[in-house]
Amino acid sequence: MARTRVRIFARAAACLLAAAAGVAGCSKSQVGLVDGVVKLDGKPLSEATVMFQPDNGRTSVGETDASGHFSLRFNRDEPGAVIGRHTVSVETYRIRVDDQGNPVETKETVPAKFNRESELVREVVAGKQTLNFDLESR
Repeated sequence: MARTRVRIFARAAACLLAAAAGVAGCSKSQVGLVDGVVKLDGKPLSEATVMFQPDNGRTSVGETDASGHFSLRFNRDEPGAVIGRHTVSVETYRIRVDDQGNPVETKETVPAKFNRESELVREVVAGKQTLNFDLESR
């Protein structure tokens, strides 16, 4: 179980680092602007990481706010996601450091079928689009 959590965290961290590093590879004409709202059991899902992994290309990442809203970032300087088919994952698991420097884990509240074993697939098109996710924990 702990190894699975470490793998999930490592994957999310790698995606976020790649986005922050501003890895080149796509021009603005090759990405679509994506935002949306994530709900779990009808309620907005806050502080979740939303990752869009295209069949070919780099992952785009977004974080949900208190209302469950996210906007994807292709890299540090560019919003959006590569045009095409994506497998989408939504994760709440995190490790953060408290004020005393101790690691604090946040439990995963989203079922595996929406993250490490994701069944979510969406198509990103050119232009701006809103892609909402109404997830059920059962």
